[in-house]
Parts: sequence; C-alpha cells; structure tokens
Amino acid sequence: GEWEQFKIHSSSEASGPTPQLVRSLPEIISSLLLTVAGKLSIESAHFPGIFLRLDGTGLSPAHKPPNGGGVVNCQQGASEWEKFRLVQLEGNVTTIESVQFPGVYIRMDGSSVKSKQLNGGGVVNAQVGAQVWEKFKLHPSGEGKVTIESAQFPGVFLRMDGGNVPRGGSGGGVVNCQWGAGEWEQFKIHSSSEASGPTPQLVRSLPEIISSLLLTVAGKLSIESAHFPGIFL
Repeated sequence: GEWEQFKIHSSSEASGPTPQLVRSLPEIISSLLLTVAGKLSIESAHFPGIFLRLDGTGLSPAHKPPNGGGVVNCQQGASEWEKFRLVQLEGNVTTIESVQFPGVYIRMDGSSVKSKQLNGGGVVNAQVGAQVWEKFKLHPSGEGKVTIESAQFPGVFLRMDGGNVPRGGSGGGVVNCQWGAGEWEQFKIHSSSEASGPTPQLVRSLPEIISSLLLTVAGKLSIESAHFPGIFL
C-alpha cells in the first residue's frame, strides 16, 4: 500500500552525518543506461525474443514529414535495425535514437488516446530530430521490466503486439500506444556486446545495470518514505 512505498537516494560523502540527497533512483537508472554499452535493444516482456524495430529509410533533414514517417514495428531477435541509443535529457526525460539511422528517433502521437483501447491506438513511427513527441520517461516496473511513457502525453505508454512476427525481412506485429501500462506495455532493455558480430549477444539486463550503478555511484544509499516525505528508514 501507500505506506510500503519508498524512494532510494544516493548520498554525498561530503555532507557529514546528515547526508545531502543528490540523486534519485530514476536519475541513477537513466545515467547508467547512457554509459553501459552505447547500443541498446528493447524486448517485449510479454513476447520474449520480440524486439522493437525502426526502419528510417527515406527520412533525412531534407525530408522530415510533419507527422513523422518510416516504420516502427517488431522483429524476432535484435540486429542493427533493433538497436537504439537512449539519450537522457533534463527531468528524467529520454530520447530513443536509431543506431542504424543516426538522427532518427522513435516518435509517439498519443493525442487520440484518452482511455484504454482493446488494440491500442495512436501512432508510433519515426522522426528526424527529437522534439516534444520524441521524448519519453522510463519507469521500472519490477522483475527487470520497464514501461515507456510519452513525455508529451502523460499516461500514454508504448505498446507492442508481437504475436505472429516473422523472422527477418521487414518485421511485423504492431507497435502503437495504450492508456496505462498492462502486460503488453512492459519491456526489457538489454545492452549489446560490440564483439558478437551482426547478431549481438545480449549481455546485461536492466536489473544488472541498476545493481551495478547502485554499487558504484556513491557507496551510501538512503531509503525515504514516499508517504512521509523527509522520513527515512
């Protein structure tokens, strides 16, 4: 319940007996995601082995459609078109840039998604550059999973239907939006080994990433009650 909710902070060593709280857990997660491997793949938690795919063919600074373009869908396994760079901005906001198509970002139009829809809604595609519709917030949801929420449309989450996705070719399935986060809005983020060739070996999952950073950021952590701000374990 509410009284069992906590916030974890790393503490400044220079602040004496009462440590200054300098970083929250979301900031810690975002920071490490940027430093682990450079290339990340985003796997559906509900459809194991199915990954987010971006085809940015035809998009360029000279061809930047106002409503986005390209194709964002699903693929079995993670090759170059299923690799991304997550770039942290202010306020725990993150952009998701294609590795295969530098400068091309995941775009979400959730303007029509006002309530939960059986098959999702809205539009997820690609755009050159990152403006407001290309910004997201990542939320840990337990068991190594995260949800990906639109920063422009709060409460609207990335959704993946990875059923019946053929291997190779132009991918398949459906990537769109959903109001709130259920099973199809859960993802696992993996860093990719640069030395493993065209099909990278997934070497670290998000829980490992988080654990590593928690051990290295400051050494000391404090646990604050979410229900009683300023009260610590």
